[in-house]
Amino acid sequence: MGSAAVVLALILALLPNVKPVLAIRIFMQSEECLSYDVKYIGDTLLVSFVVVKYESSWQKDQQVVDLVVKRPSGEQIIDFRDRVSEKFEFVSHEKGPHCLCFINKSSYYETIDFETARATAETAAAAAAAADELVSGDEKD
Repeated sequence: MGSAAVVLALILALLPNVKPVLAIRIFMQSEECLSYDVKYIGDTLLVSFVVVKYESSWQKDQQVVDLVVKRPSGEQIIDFRDRVSEKFEFVSHEKGPHCLCFINKSSYYETIDFETARATAETAAAAAAAADELVSGDEKD
């Protein structure tokens, strides 16, 4: 099977298992926290955000935020500092509410577009199998 066919098969296999969870725009001054309740250990949470840039003569600061993610136990698992945007994923090792906190150190309000989706453990297994097939197929060519 060619590389393009494997990639297409991978995409088609994963689409039914990725569950949209949240897509919102946050208008914040100092700190804004969101909670996502993970139902199953082993699920992967896909997260992305971008600080919306506004051109204005009164706002000279670079528009960046921090993002901290904590497990239900309070253990910090993600810590991004001074980011304009970020895309990441993490596998849940605990059930329960995971806390995602955006911190704005600027004296101005910031607007953040935030999206998250959940991929099931089966999705991760399908992705790994497809990636292995892609690597094996390339080695045979």
